[in-house]
Amino acid sequence: MKIAAVCVVTLICVAGTGFAADADAFETMLAGAKAGTSFGEFVDAHPEARYSDEALRATPVDKEAPGALLIVHTEDPFLGLYSFSNIGFKEGKLYEFVAVWKGNAKTVRGHGARFLAAVMKRHGREYTKKSMRVFPNSSEEQPVAVFLWEDATTSTLAFYTPPAAAETMDGPATLTYAQFTKGDPFLTDIFSNNAATPEQHEQVWRSIDDIVKALK
Repeated sequence: MKIAAVCVVTLICVAGTGFAADADAFETMLAGAKAGTSFGEFVDAHPEARYSDEALRATPVDKEAPGALLIVHTEDPFLGLYSFSNIGFKEGKLYEFVAVWKGNAKTVRGHGARFLAAVMKRHGREYTKKSMRVFPNSSEEQPVAVFLWEDATTSTLAFYTPPAAAETMDGPATLTYAQFTKGDPFLTDIFSNNAATPEQHEQVWRSIDDIVKALK
């Protein structure tokens, strides 16, 4: 379920945004997506959820039987893209949530500022600039720029993943929104143990400079 940093970290405060983001649709998709939400509460907010275990996919979700969940939209209500969400629970409480929007790179990248404006509506305009390697140690490995928000209990990540280097802008790309319990070892892994280099960090943030500027 895990998605899948940096020596240089910068705190950014976006002063404003010209986007009237469709926050209602975004919030509908992410209702209950907060570390610590009970399994029952999340299921009440998402009757469309199914168990992620393929063998249980046709089994109605039972609020008394917590398990990893999957939500799929062939055309989501926020960006109109194919999307899926994986939701993990420990001891009946949500501890990780990963939502991915996927499509043609030109289309997906074109939604980048709208997507981030909605995330900022939810978490505030102040974020930390991070970076990480996606698909590390594979032929598809590449660094990506990561917007990071943290509070006392939760780390929230948002990022755009372009097509693999061998593909063109007609290839598939994704937008990802992810939440993890603060201090999750996965975060240490991507931001410290297997971090992007400072040079990669600078390069990936330059590559989305137009999106960042569109948010101001």
